[in-house]
Amino acid sequence: MIGGNGVLDPQWIVWDACQLGRETAAEQHGNPAGSPVPRSLPLPSTSNLKITSSSQHLPRFNHMASKKTQQVLAEFVAERDWDQFHTPENLAKSIAIEAAELLECFQWGAEPADATNVRHELADVLTYCLHLARRIGVDPDEIVLEKLEITRKKYPVEKAKGSSKKLE
Repeated sequence: MIGGNGVLDPQWIVWDACQLGRETAAEQHGNPAGSPVPRSLPLPSTSNLKITSSSQHLPRFNHMASKKTQQVLAEFVAERDWDQFHTPENLAKSIAIEAAELLECFQWGAEPADATNVRHELADVLTYCLHLARRIGVDPDEIVLEKLEITRKKYPVEKAKGSSKKLE
């Protein structure tokens, strides 16, 4: 779960989504929802994803982060007594710093030189976002869906489809 550098392994972050994919595959093979999931069914692979400018090739995940992932993150911080440093201000700064490191992966073009590094930097950004959400007492899924509704009203399909223009 935790790599040698103390950063949450991105494979762990997607575990819940992979489990969901396995459950979906089980249902497609005739196992009713909620029944035990055979381990022989394939997990959706994220290791060979091609990073593109379009999200149409990427898997769709139903959860921002599982409760298990959030619990593991909280335990990781507690074991090191780092919560004392995780003020909202420090976490927001860390998100910006890690986002800049993610952006650096694309500094010289649309395709990153190292897709693994993109995954690691994205994991860092997500990790700090989850820490901040926990610290300020908000549910990540809930706030994203709330904001999506605001954005949905601001950018209705009939006005925004196929356009990157900012609407007033």
